[in-house]
Amino acid sequence: MVNTGDAFMDYIKILVGPATVLAVLGLLATQSKKIRNYFKSSEHYFKKGDRIAEKNKSGAIEWYIKGIKDGSWSGDTIWQGVKSRVSPSEFKISEEALEKAAKLLESRTRSVAYTMKLIAIYKKRCESEPDNPIHMEELRKCHLFLEEHTQQVDEYNRLASVYGWLARCRAVNAATYEQSEAEIKSALEIDPCCAIAHYAQGFVLTFRKGKSQAAIDAYTKAIKYNSSFALAYHERGVTYYRHRNISNDLVQAKNDLETAITLNPKYVDTYMWLGQLFEYGLKDNDQAAQHYTKAIELDPHYGRAYRYRCRVYRKMDKEKRAAADRKKAAKLRAAQKKKEVTPCPTPTKPS
Repeated sequence: MVNTGDAFMDYIKILVGPATVLAVLGLLATQSKKIRNYFKSSEHYFKKGDRIAEKNKSGAIEWYIKGIKDGSWSGDTIWQGVKSRVSPSEFKISEEALEKAAKLLESRTRSVAYTMKLIAIYKKRCESEPDNPIHMEELRKCHLFLEEHTQQVDEYNRLASVYGWLARCRAVNAATYEQSEAEIKSALEIDPCCAIAHYAQGFVLTFRKGKSQAAIDAYTKAIKYNSSFALAYHERGVTYYRHRNISNDLVQAKNDLETAITLNPKYVDTYMWLGQLFEYGLKDNDQAAQHYTKAIELDPHYGRAYRYRCRVYRKMDKEKRAAADRKKAAKLRAAQKKKEVTPCPTPTKPS
């Protein structure tokens, strides 16, 4: 019986020559291996997580965790799927994932961490004993070690971001504030200019009584080190709005929230806060309704947005629209009673 596969290959060899056939087969084998490796890589896991993050935050986090297990990842990628409203269980998943990430990086960068400590020690010794060549030589060896281990140095720097996001994640629970503060301290020891760490510090301070200004200062530092940090603008705007003892605070709150929208037009909570700012602070019900409407467009299942817009419509004497929103909000509440999605926690009392 004739093997059609072998016959076909013989025919191809006659047409193009055996060397060309072998080259093509080798190329296909190489590319196939690369493709298989890609679909097992963290890059694939993270990209898939990003694609489904808008619709399924829990599912996105699971893909990010797979990326962490693979070993090569971006420190803040885990939070791509949890930047807006999430449930407490999703925060817990994120916290566990970040803990794994931190432990993984700590184990892989111990030598770099130790070297950084030695550099700090020898720098002080060089300052106190500038004529001692031994200290200068040891300092040179430390810097040489870092130059030869660039990947570990890069991972060590990423650890600061992981500590920052982990601190932010823990800050949801008052019982873990001290852990958050310890992780922020660790992040800033690694990188004093870590925007995420300053952002997490601001978030923790927001919950402390009388610390609103300190929180604003921390968010300002985060923005200084990362001018496109939408979440930092968002949280600073919210804090200004809650801390509106001075008339200018409303203006600053509006500016920050609008900047956050410019940087991240899909962040639902920012539209909700802008709606409240226009409704209660600036007494502009028309603008408030527009922002609540935008939040609904981004998340049609967000019951609170319908309730807030209903309230504004009633103030504007638009009873039919208000009734429709009230009905929709009640329907969503009934449908999500067992599995209700809650907003990302923010302070409940202004300082």
